[in-house]
Amino acid sequence: MAGARFDPPLPFEITGQGDDGLSARDSLAVYVDRLAGSYAALSFMMRKDGRTAIVGRSFDSLRLGQLLVQEYCEDMHHFMQPGVHYLEFQDIHELRDIYDRLVGGDDFADVRRDGMVYFETHYSDDAILRHLATYV
Repeated sequence: MAGARFDPPLPFEITGQGDDGLSARDSLAVYVDRLAGSYAALSFMMRKDGRTAIVGRSFDSLRLGQLLVQEYCEDMHHFMQPGVHYLEFQDIHELRDIYDRLVGGDDFADVRRDGMVYFETHYSDDAILRHLATYV
């Protein structure tokens, strides 16, 4: 597989953090529309210095009902359970296995649904407000 090229049968789009020339509000709206229009979100967590960090896209994806496919990040395990609420990979071979299953027709609908429901129940704005209301 090393050095091999292939034409992925799944449509994909790469996003970045560069200046898109839009206001912050308009840029956020474009980002949310693009993310909401996709079935899954692939999120790489490793930073240049080798550390991993949870990024907003992880929770954005779950909130919007996307299948989250995410690089291993131990901190995420405090919030969600990999394999139940999102898919996790630690190396290119595990990512390829997920890809092959998606191409083969496994849509991971249960993981997608359970991730969205768990996020809504525990981390949505409403869930946070309900929690805060217990202190009033």
